[in-house]
Amino acid sequence: MLAMKYDSRMEYLANTWVKKCQFVHPTIDDELYQNTSQNLAISYGNPIIDFPQYIDRWHEERKDYDYNKNSCASGKVCGHYTQVS
Repeated sequence: MLAMKYDSRMEYLANTWVKKCQFVHPTIDDELYQNTSQNLAISYGNPIIDFPQYIDRWHEERKDYDYNKNSCASGKVCGHYTQVS
């Protein structure tokens, strides 16, 4: 497993994007961050889903992750899981 460490460039990119206040994934041209992503969530109406519930939903994608191949199973989505795990 790779160790996570603080990155001031990533902080800058994240802050720049957040200030735009858009609910879409950004396109980042910086080669250092082409393999990065973010998890987006929004809740409205009734009942409102709280943030821990979103994390649980993203974590459920683990069933579709193949650790031997270090990728998602064919036709499955598990990128949210890899971001929170």
